Amino acid sequence: MGQYSAIAIDESSQLVLEHEHEHEHAHEHANDGSEHSHSHSRPHKRAEKEMRTIRRDIRSVGSEHSHSHSHSRPHKRAEKEMRTIRRDIRSVAPLIILLTACVLVSYYAYFVSIRKEFGHSHSHSNSNSNPQDRTQDQEAYDEYDGYDGYDYIVVGAGPSGIITAVSLAQKLQKERRNLNNLNNRPDAHAHARHSHGNGKVLLLESGSRSQSSVEEMIRTARTTGSDKNKNTNKNTNTKKNTSTISMKKASDPSLLNEFDVPLLWSDCNSQGVGKKGMMQYLTTHFPIDDAIVGRAIGGSGIHNAMINVRALPNDFNSWNSPKWSADIMMPYFDKIENYDGHVEEHLNFWKKSETESKSKSSSTNSPPPPPPRGRAGPLHTTFSSCPIAASFIKSSLAANIPLASLGFNDPDVTKRLGVGLYEFNIHNGIRDSVAKAFLTPHRNYDKGIGDDKDHNMNTSKGLHLQNLEVRSDATVSKLIFDSSSPPKAIGVQYYSSSSKSGDSDEEGQVREVRLRSDGGPMRKRGQKTRSPEVILSAGAIMTPQILANSGVHEGGSVADVYGVGKNLQDHPAIAVAFELDEHLSESFSSYYDVGKGNAVDVFLGVEDYLASIEAGQRGEVVNDAHAKVYGTPGFSSGAFLISPYQNHTIPDIQLTVFPLPIEPHFVMEDVDLEAMSTAKKKMMVTVSLLTPEARNSLKLTPGDRNRSSSPLSSVDESKDEFEKLHHFQTPEIVGERVTSGDIDRLAWGVSEVRRIMSMPPLSLNVTREVYPGSQVEEITLRSFVKSNVMRNSHWCGSTKLGSEDDQQAVVDDELRVRGIRNVRIVDAGVMPYIPNGNTHSSTSVVAMRGADLIFDTDAN
Repeated sequence: MGQYSAIAIDESSQLVLEHEHEHEHAHEHANDGSEHSHSHSRPHKRAEKEMRTIRRDIRSVGSEHSHSHSHSRPHKRAEKEMRTIRRDIRSVAPLIILLTACVLVSYYAYFVSIRKEFGHSHSHSNSNSNPQDRTQDQEAYDEYDGYDGYDYIVVGAGPSGIITAVSLAQKLQKERRNLNNLNNRPDAHAHARHSHGNGKVLLLESGSRSQSSVEEMIRTARTTGSDKNKNTNKNTNTKKNTSTISMKKASDPSLLNEFDVPLLWSDCNSQGVGKKGMMQYLTTHFPIDDAIVGRAIGGSGIHNAMINVRALPNDFNSWNSPKWSADIMMPYFDKIENYDGHVEEHLNFWKKSETESKSKSSSTNSPPPPPPRGRAGPLHTTFSSCPIAASFIKSSLAANIPLASLGFNDPDVTKRLGVGLYEFNIHNGIRDSVAKAFLTPHRNYDKGIGDDKDHNMNTSKGLHLQNLEVRSDATVSKLIFDSSSPPKAIGVQYYSSSSKSGDSDEEGQVREVRLRSDGGPMRKRGQKTRSPEVILSAGAIMTPQILANSGVHEGGSVADVYGVGKNLQDHPAIAVAFELDEHLSESFSSYYDVGKGNAVDVFLGVEDYLASIEAGQRGEVVNDAHAKVYGTPGFSSGAFLISPYQNHTIPDIQLTVFPLPIEPHFVMEDVDLEAMSTAKKKMMVTVSLLTPEARNSLKLTPGDRNRSSSPLSSVDESKDEFEKLHHFQTPEIVGERVTSGDIDRLAWGVSEVRRIMSMPPLSLNVTREVYPGSQVEEITLRSFVKSNVMRNSHWCGSTKLGSEDDQQAVVDDELRVRGIRNVRIVDAGVMPYIPNGNTHSSTSVVAMRGADLIFDTDAN
């Protein structure tokens, strides 16, 4: 009995020691993961209490063992309590193992985040370095985020697409910077990166041409991209031979191209002669009959007339959407523009008008000062001049037409009425397109568009947006959806005509790019979440076709959306041409002689223009009249009128005065003015209808329907070759150009032009009307208008914004497409009604507002 008792005590002591060791080990790890284990601490406390009791009993038993073998009760109690302890330990052991694993995983994530944070900080530490170093920065950024998809894929690099993509990239970059500044702890940074996505934006464009500064970036990106592919095998299939612009500093171009020279805007839209001329035209345009639709980095903004006319407040209020009211929308015009109010000529009209107004007003009732204009935005806005503008203004005033506000952009609708000068997006004699303003490196809008409080908008540091990628020669054919309900967009499919697939010599390749696929929202703000999305910004003609190819249209296989391609609107126009006296002043003659000689004369004229640009940059004064003309659009004046058919005070007729008959839609009509008049000098006035009743639609060929293997009979050879080359069948515009009411207004506009031309001083220089001819009046004039009305390519409305009960509405007031998820439209197609005047500036502010809504920045 004594031997047995001694063994029992030794075993009990050994068990106690083992239990103490396990308990201390468990307690150590439990403390490391204490924030997860408070609810499981009761077994440990009971074990500690019992351990103290056992130690006391063992000591008591050990001290009495040498004196007596009859005191066995403490030993029995110890054995019983030891069994209880073993049971408790077995119940706690799995929890201890789990907590230990959690602690190890947490430490692993901690050290990984430190390593990544070091690489991320290193990649951004040299943001002001040379282009080669910036390429290394971009690689570091790619390595850090990986090619796991994009937060936003923007389709179409016209004005709206560029503004949307750049704005979103800026917002994502600023958000990441702010999150990284919240806490210096590396684990907080890692959490922010995980929960907010990789912050990358992809902009896809079918065309490849642009202004010289943008094309220089393309060439630089092609070179660095080729070198990069030679040095790495990562993602070779998705990166090889893709024309990609990375937002890195590029060298300033030494020469300008045709898109930079303002006077050549009409030539850039010429379809040329024969098949060769048409194929050249299709390098920067889509083959749409009767319309001019740009296909370039910058879209139609690199070859339009550069006119800057704001929408009126009533234009936005007519949308009946609180999120798009005039109070919200009008300030965006100030944010985007860099206004230069200086006018070299003709300012005396407005100075005289201001003096007369002050003389008629008392000192206590003086006229209000002119409204403020934005002077820190990315897009320069200025005035131009031409020798006929002063004569047209004088003749209009003689015809009792009032003098409008300078530039026609006063928000007071009553001040738009009358004759005046247009504003243009030109800076120092060079076109200032959205592409040039937002994408070229010699401007820095890193902290936000139009935010002149935090930084200088005109610095030369370059645009450091490493999270924005632009791919040219990427004709998007359709969206890619998952199988959920409603279908969710997960990417797009596009065709690159110039890239090769692997080792094959076959030109062209179908590619896919995907949105980020982590499955969770990028950010939660209040009750709203922000997920990866595809943004369609291909314009009012091409966006509906992409939707149709994707099965989203009336009766579509993916979503039945009735309004896709309907409600298409334009500003129909008619032209009136006049023959001018051969004995004009020298200034008139020098203007009309520009570019009208042989090819050598035109080349020399452009050379003189380039020399004048360089001289102006050196601060020298240039007095060469011929050279200065190339820095203008070739016209400068116009008028906004109210016809007798208009039942309110908003203008419904717009006149634009061309000293030369260069309007491209008129040129497309193949009107032979030379056969009508042998006079060397001719001028033209276009009459545009601002509030048309006519609604057109698009004849779409959905990708989810069987297509004919042979081209339609109405498709010409060049268009057929284009569609085969780019794997994309373009839509047709169908419907009447004008209604009977539209004809009445346009015919009245022609009569007003004739009345103005009959007033001095134009009456002294105009010999006769050559098109349509003064004999065309009344009924014959209405017939002439119906037969010869032109398109204006101010396309709007084909993916209309509207309420749920509007059958034609395609998007809601946050631009989300009905019937599908993760797709929005941000272009002129969402405008329910065409704005009052040229649409470029209105489309630009719609894109700015759209980016804010997408990112939920001050959206409400």
